[in-house]
Amino acid sequence: MILPYIALQVPFATLILVGGLRSVPVALEEAAIIDGCSLFQVMFQVVLPTIKPVFMTALIINFLTIWNEFPIANILLSDQSNYTVPMATLMFKVNYATDYGAMLRAATLLMIPQMIFYLIFQKNIVEGMATAGIKG
Repeated sequence: MILPYIALQVPFATLILVGGLRSVPVALEEAAIIDGCSLFQVMFQVVLPTIKPVFMTALIINFLTIWNEFPIANILLSDQSNYTVPMATLMFKVNYATDYGAMLRAATLLMIPQMIFYLIFQKNIVEGMATAGIKG
């Protein structure tokens, strides 16, 4: 399951991070080099702190996407002991009946951690998306 998740999330994260890196002014990097920073110092002390909101946005969106992922898990997983949390809602569906109340309760419980996670990192998401959208 890890390899398909990586294959699906790397392109999205790359697009967001490239947009964030393009928003870092070249003059900022040049000023750091003139002040005596090496290339590694420029990267770790200037560029990475500048794109931290963008990095956090990519991390948060990837986490939420993987948390909610259903189709790949439905195709690849056959043993119920290995089901992801969204896949566990299928346990409420049997051959001739479906317990919709239990499925709704499971979906609600599935949403609670996501809502808490989003509320905690809401500022980072908005700031990162705004930063990645700026083209310099």
